[in-house]
Amino acid sequence: MAIIASTSNSFAVEKPGGSSGGQGGKINSCGSNPGAICYSSHNDSASEVSGGGGEWVKIFIKTKEFESVKNSIPYSMLRGNYHIDKDTDKHIKYGSDPKVITGCGEADYIYVFISHTYINNPNSNPPYPARMTGYGPNSFSNFWEHMENGITVEQRYVKRAGDNHADYNEAKDAYFKYVARTGQGDDAVAEAKWRQGQFSWFCSWDAEKKPDCDPNDPTCNDKIIPPTPTAGSLNCGRDLPGVSTSPYKGNTVAESGVINLSYTGTLDFRNWQNTTKGKNYVLARPGDSVRFKHSMCYTAQAVGRNLQGRPTPDKENHFQIYAKRNGSEDSRYLFGQSELLDGNQRTVHAHTQHQIRGNGIVSADYGFTTESPTGNPNPDYLCNSPIFTINNNRGVQNGFQIPGFATGITNCNSASRTTNNSEVGSVISQGLRYDDIRTWVSYTTQFVANCGCDRDEAYENHFKQTSYDTAGTSSSPRTEWGQNYVSCRASGTCHKGEDTRYKPTYTYEFPLTTENRGTKETESKVYVPYNFNTYVTSFIDAEDIAFAGEQVDIGGSYHILPRQNDVVAKNAYATVTSSKETFRIYEMILPIYANPNTFSGNERSAQDVCQYYGISNCNLVNTINGPMNASGNYSGESKNTGTYSRTIPDNEEYVGFKYCTATSIWPASSHVGTTNTVDENISGPAMNGGDESKYNVSDLSCITIAKKPNFQVWGGGMYTNGSVETSVSKKVPGSGFNPYPNGTEKIFGSWDEYHVIAGSNVSGFGSGASLGYERGYRFDVPTGGANLNDSRNNLTVASRGRTGYSGVPGLPSSLLARLKARYRDNIEKISRLKITTHDTGLQNAYIKGDVNLSQISLPDYNPNAASTLGVMKNSLYKTLSADDSKNNTLVLYVDGTLNIDQNICYATSGYYCEGTSSTIQNNYADIATNSITKLPQILIFAKQINVSDQVTRIDAWLILDEDNAPNNLNTCSTYAEPSALVCSKTLVFNGPVFAKSLTLRRTGGANHGGGIATRDNAGSRELGTSFRHLPGDTYYFTASDGSVAPGEIFNLRSDAYYWGMGQAQRSGIAEVVYQRELAPRY
Repeated sequence: MAIIASTSNSFAVEKPGGSSGGQGGKINSCGSNPGAICYSSHNDSASEVSGGGGEWVKIFIKTKEFESVKNSIPYSMLRGNYHIDKDTDKHIKYGSDPKVITGCGEADYIYVFISHTYINNPNSNPPYPARMTGYGPNSFSNFWEHMENGITVEQRYVKRAGDNHADYNEAKDAYFKYVARTGQGDDAVAEAKWRQGQFSWFCSWDAEKKPDCDPNDPTCNDKIIPPTPTAGSLNCGRDLPGVSTSPYKGNTVAESGVINLSYTGTLDFRNWQNTTKGKNYVLARPGDSVRFKHSMCYTAQAVGRNLQGRPTPDKENHFQIYAKRNGSEDSRYLFGQSELLDGNQRTVHAHTQHQIRGNGIVSADYGFTTESPTGNPNPDYLCNSPIFTINNNRGVQNGFQIPGFATGITNCNSASRTTNNSEVGSVISQGLRYDDIRTWVSYTTQFVANCGCDRDEAYENHFKQTSYDTAGTSSSPRTEWGQNYVSCRASGTCHKGEDTRYKPTYTYEFPLTTENRGTKETESKVYVPYNFNTYVTSFIDAEDIAFAGEQVDIGGSYHILPRQNDVVAKNAYATVTSSKETFRIYEMILPIYANPNTFSGNERSAQDVCQYYGISNCNLVNTINGPMNASGNYSGESKNTGTYSRTIPDNEEYVGFKYCTATSIWPASSHVGTTNTVDENISGPAMNGGDESKYNVSDLSCITIAKKPNFQVWGGGMYTNGSVETSVSKKVPGSGFNPYPNGTEKIFGSWDEYHVIAGSNVSGFGSGASLGYERGYRFDVPTGGANLNDSRNNLTVASRGRTGYSGVPGLPSSLLARLKARYRDNIEKISRLKITTHDTGLQNAYIKGDVNLSQISLPDYNPNAASTLGVMKNSLYKTLSADDSKNNTLVLYVDGTLNIDQNICYATSGYYCEGTSSTIQNNYADIATNSITKLPQILIFAKQINVSDQVTRIDAWLILDEDNAPNNLNTCSTYAEPSALVCSKTLVFNGPVFAKSLTLRRTGGANHGGGIATRDNAGSRELGTSFRHLPGDTYYFTASDGSVAPGEIFNLRSDAYYWGMGQAQRSGIAEVVYQRELAPRY
């Protein structure tokens, strides 16, 4: 006789249906039946129609289908196409793989490795037929396993992906080009990486397509002239609008300009943006090179230089070139080498024609121009990091190359000279601050009348010029600059000497008025906006189910993705994020039949995870703060969180609920939307670190919370010639949302009170009540169970070094033979659905075929022996005999399958059989006697016994030892697949059980926590459980002993021994149970 005891997982509902990367785990299982599907990267036959194998598929992504997701292509988008099975996720253990392809936004193709499936049938034609569908993306490393056994690449590499198939050498060549293009190393490095295969996909560019030309690289195209704009010279009257070059009036005009020497966007920022033309800014990304220039013409200081008397302006010009970062002056942003770029104020004196001179300065007549940086500063202001150079953005000499990283970059002069690693989100500006001096001749003179023949009439009118703007604007004839005088003097005669000729004499004076209209500034700015999108994932490293109180590993990933921003640059790019960028991972419990807002995430949610999904039982696991994409990679950054070991909550009854995880990142994007106006790039979220009103919320990752029901054997032990294999649960009882472990770990599972004697392996099953209740059954501490290091097999008979394999024979077959001979074989073999009461008091019935217990009728009246049987509602009960001389035994012999659909009890009435809990021992106290011969007992012989789910108590001997029969006991046959909503009541067997096998389907017990801490003794304590579904989606269970509660109890009570003693007294017999022949003594 073999007893195989196993437990099943229970559900409250049915099971719910430019980079490289990827780390799909291999699949180790393959179903054993001939129709099972196998998953394998291996093939040793080079067959296209048989076995597994692997291949690379080549996918063109410059299509409309991929346009909106080219920077972050989810694996799910590839499935169902390209010969990749839709159900891949169910078969590959991806762990922390984010399941998204990033960094290929500017690529032409992606190469994806897939493995193949086949049918596990060696006898088909062909054997092990290929299903012609693959699964992936899968780690290329799986392809290389066990190659040492002589298997070749040609044998393993298959061609089943149709037009998307890439030949092995083609894929390898594309990978080598990828490694070279991304600066990872030479062919030797690529070969090593290829053989390691620690990737599932990689980006690829069209081999015939020339890479985008760097606009700053003169070697890229001979026709491109390197951008080195310079003023060369300055002509104040020509180059600066509004400059007066009149000798009589002069002013001060200044101009600042800025240029993005690396600009590739759609605006005009690759040309000088000059303040005098109403243009004072450019947009730039990290890696771009910018330059400022400043010009000033101060012709106010030149007035009077060439006038009579050389009058001199009485006010000097003062000016200063300044720099700011985010509105605060910072002289570190005065990029040398010009001598004017030191932050100091300078004075311009009158009549000094070329006063402003020096290195990096272009001097002019009463003016100058200078650029920043200029003059080949040493060290320069470049930051030629590979981050920029591999993206065709090299620094430009005499430019300030904008740094944009938090960590990970070294030897960046532009960062070290300003001491700021990142200018993302900053406004860099330079300007010229100067006195607005204007000088003009303060009078004009109008000459009236003339000197001539006999004419001495000339005189002058003086006009005060009080305003620079109107000075010298008179339209009157004979008006000149200056406070001038005229007089007539005699100079000869006229009219033949009759008259005197008069000639004019002029005197010139040029008084000056100089005014200072205050300080003015010109300012040119460089805006460096944040620019990124995000993507987040979550994962649970488990199959479809997990168990309350036990460990589950969760995690997620966040991705900073390139964003198209054509007013800044032609190609999409990503920047470093601000320090406020925050990634969060949550865990939550989703009730049965709950209807969350959605199971899908939202890239631009107004709410974080808990509110977005509408789940109240939600807990924040961890937070990761920025900056992210710390190196400022244009392709962005992908980060896995690693694994968080969490405890599935066990503080409430969560069986059938879902344990879920989701992640979020905030802000979701640098900009409010997908549009790219100038205003959106120089103010608002793009300059402040992102759109704070939006979260990017991942999809939910969920598993169903199940439990591991157990059974208990009380008052006896277990014998089997076979094995005993049961599941155990290692958990922290009563835990809420916490890391694992956050308390004392306990072991729960199935056990018996005494010994285990097994002919084969004993796994998981405890003897000596090792997994049972607290000592003394007083329940001072509610948990029960065993500590991790406790021995659980103290009473398990074992061979040395192995649990089980006792070598002790099981129960002798003669014991069962005697039981059958005495009680079964004496029954008249006339099948009838009615019990017979014999004059001795013995009651029995023989039924041929399958039958329900409820179909068997009570016996007719026998005047010589009163019947002790009764039926009430859903119970069959047998009570005490009133006559000590009568045999109070019922024997049922079912020559087929007996379906027990009623409780079977030793009780005084049906109330005590079904109206009270079968797991509270005090409820059995209604039947008591001082005579063991009055005790009732029921023996059932059958080929198979099935128990209905509503049955909770069976007081009987169950003997399944028939020839050519299953001899199986099924504790809940009502449902083919039990769940926590059915078969959920603890079933108690009070009596011995003999069976070839047990099918234990009760799902009651194994509840949450450690039970109720009371001082109740075992007799009054609820030792089992009931779990049922009430209207309104309410779930109700009763139990007092939490995680230790059983689904089935096999209780060998003392009444069985007393009855046996009474039977022996009626007809004693000596049973030989063991004999051995000894050698003769000499």
